[in-house]
Amino acid sequence: MRTVYTDETNSEKNGFVSRMGKKKPNPLRLQPTPQQIEAVGGIDELNFISGGFDRFEDGRETCITACGGKYVLTWSFEAAKRAVEDGHACIGETALVKREVLAVSATVPERVMYMTDQDIRMAPLKRQERQEKGTKQYNYL
Repeated sequence: MRTVYTDETNSEKNGFVSRMGKKKPNPLRLQPTPQQIEAVGGIDELNFISGGFDRFEDGRETCITACGGKYVLTWSFEAAKRAVEDGHACIGETALVKREVLAVSATVPERVMYMTDQDIRMAPLKRQERQEKGTKQYNYL
């Protein structure tokens, strides 16, 4: 997303340091698929309680995560950047876990960590890696 702009005095400014006003970019629409919305119980039942940008220790951003109810949603940061460039919506992956999710984070490569009222667990970040040793606590929609 573009954060550098030219102000009224033709000076180059950064949106993190000064106000962009009317020059700010349109926000990227991150959205679940119709199948994911149906699995949640409809658009009225989709209520995100936690979300954010996740990055690794080297500062590289990996994905955008959100959670609501028993669902963990992730969007690839690279896919989100391409969606901004192409002007398309960005569709993410969804995992259904057995308990209400209180928080989610993806600071470990290839895994998303989620917290419930009983414990903290991890699930693969990529769909093709969904095999986990032990009891399966999640499934993809």
